[in-house]
Order: sequence, then C-alpha cells, then structure tokens
Amino acid sequence: MKRCTSIFLLTVIALSFASCASHRTAYRWNGLVGIDDKPIFFTSTNRPAIKLFVAIPFIGNSNMAGLIEDVTAHIAEQGGNHVRVVQGGSTNYWFAFPPLTWIFTPVIARVDAEWRPSAETFSKHEAMWAGTVDKDGEPIAHDVAAADDDDDD
Repeated sequence: MKRCTSIFLLTVIALSFASCASHRTAYRWNGLVGIDDKPIFFTSTNRPAIKLFVAIPFIGNSNMAGLIEDVTAHIAEQGGNHVRVVQGGSTNYWFAFPPLTWIFTPVIARVDAEWRPSAETFSKHEAMWAGTVDKDGEPIAHDVAAADDDDDD
C-alpha cells in the first residue's frame, strides 16, 4: 500500500512539473573565445513531459521544435544572438517503475546551444565576474572602513 501511495505521489509531482523548461547557462570561459574569436555562452535546456504507453504525447511537449523555441526565447531574453544548437535529444524512462511507467512514461527532452552574447550582455557579466555589480547591474559598495575596523582590536 505504501508503494502505491509513493508511486501516486511521484506521478502527481511529475505531472505538476511537466512542460516547465529549466535553463542552465555557463558564462565564464577563463578568457577563451569561440571559433570566430568572439565570446560565447553555453545554455542547456531541459523539459520534462509525460507520454502514454511510451509513445503517445500526453502532458508536456518533448519534441525538438518546441524545445528549440524555448531555448532561443531564453537566449533572446538574456540578450544573445547567433545561436548554434550543439546537441539535442530525449530520454524515455519507461523502465523506472514498471508497470506504471509503461502507461505513464516520463520523458526528459534536452537541447544544448552555444550563443554569442551582445556587447551589453557580455559587459554586464564581465562586471559581475569582477565583483563590481550584482546580477541586476547595480553597483556593489565595498566598505573599506568596515574592513579596517577589525584590525584595530
């Protein structure tokens, strides 16, 4: 009975996250640049979905066209251009909890892309790396006097 309850809860959680894309971006390249001698960023996007009987789309969109639309929209929001899709694919977890996952099959689709940031976006991230601004672009105040107070003891 406990196993059925836990499988049911896992299914409910999986259904609630279906169609939510998650993005991870690598901004720091230790001064290295892309093929065309310009800085690049790398974004990896995942999107879970649920299929019926391993093959029939049920909840969420795990096809590449929809995923590429998601990643390019995210890159455009980040101020990027000149996108190159590096790889894409999906993993079908029919084997996770048989026979339940033979009926409701979790799928995770993924696409990885490298992109060239605009000059403004790149400058913003360089300033963040240097520690002079926060993620919103606001200057970070460094209180030197407060740091010196510790030495007076």
